[in-house]
Amino acid sequence: MKTQTPVQGNFESKSLLFVLAFLAAFVSIPTNSSHAGELKNSRYTIRPSDYGQGGNRGNSAAFSIASAISETGAKSGSSGWATLRSGINAGLIQPARITDLRIVSSSSRTITLAWTAPVADQERSTGTISGYLVRYSSTGPIANDVNFATATVFTDVFVPASPGQLETRIAGSLLPGTTYFFALESVNSHGVRSDLSAQASTRTAFGTQPLSLVSATEDAPNRKVILTWSNPNPIPELALIVRGQGFQPAVPPSEGVSYNVGDLLGGATVVFSGAGNQFMEQGLALNVTWYYTLFAEGIAKQYSNGVNADANLNLRPLFVSGLSRQLSPDLAQVTIRWSAVIAEEDGLLFVDPNA
Repeated sequence: MKTQTPVQGNFESKSLLFVLAFLAAFVSIPTNSSHAGELKNSRYTIRPSDYGQGGNRGNSAAFSIASAISETGAKSGSSGWATLRSGINAGLIQPARITDLRIVSSSSRTITLAWTAPVADQERSTGTISGYLVRYSSTGPIANDVNFATATVFTDVFVPASPGQLETRIAGSLLPGTTYFFALESVNSHGVRSDLSAQASTRTAFGTQPLSLVSATEDAPNRKVILTWSNPNPIPELALIVRGQGFQPAVPPSEGVSYNVGDLLGGATVVFSGAGNQFMEQGLALNVTWYYTLFAEGIAKQYSNGVNADANLNLRPLFVSGLSRQLSPDLAQVTIRWSAVIAEEDGLLFVDPNA
């Protein structure tokens, strides 16, 4: 019996060509796109696709997936590959992560931050971002998104610099001797946030210790007030005293600023600036409450918290003079006479409240 040697691939090729012809009758394929494969020598061989799966025209059909939950956005490269991200904003352009956040200086109440301005589109390395989200914490590190969400917001008006330029910000009103942790994210015009930056931390200086008020002595007849205090800070033990007439000074001195006697600070008057532990002020009006706030002044004009004192110079009236008594003839009554008191103990006449 004669056996017939089959022609390898003949049936497969004809069948496949039939299927392709059938599909071609119903499917329109753009002429400027090419196939991911072709029939060659009765077999399929993979050809580079003119359009990569990432959406950009490329030279390969490679495809990769990055599944980090915190990542957002999508990217495509010149080779036609794509990275898909699983965040809420997947598919949007994402700004670059800030990698060089650092502390450049600090004092007892301020910390100065610096970093390099990132690009708004990290895949194309272009564009200026729209703003920053800066947060800080004094209770622990900001190591992840959960820590960042619960940290304190640093409020400031940001006008972002161009990519690659230096950004600096000063965080103020901080507590002395406290460790603070900072982190930030950049935001682009689409409202998409970058990944969390590396954190930076430092401890503020312990600062200047407040004065201890020893006494506030009122001397109404001489119209003067004497304040005495102790200073726990190193020599020369500088102090600054501010006085308000009828109100307690509420505005603290600014760090790094020198003040002279007579300067105004929030409506109050500077009455003492220098070394020492006692201050006397004379010539004050009577029947007025004078309020004082005392600050210790440290190195580089770092001022302590204020200590308050007040004094009311209210004179006593003169003692009664011309006192006499007279007994009636029948011994039934006693008449007492004295001179009218019309002046205070300093000799000045009373002020008529109805005048």
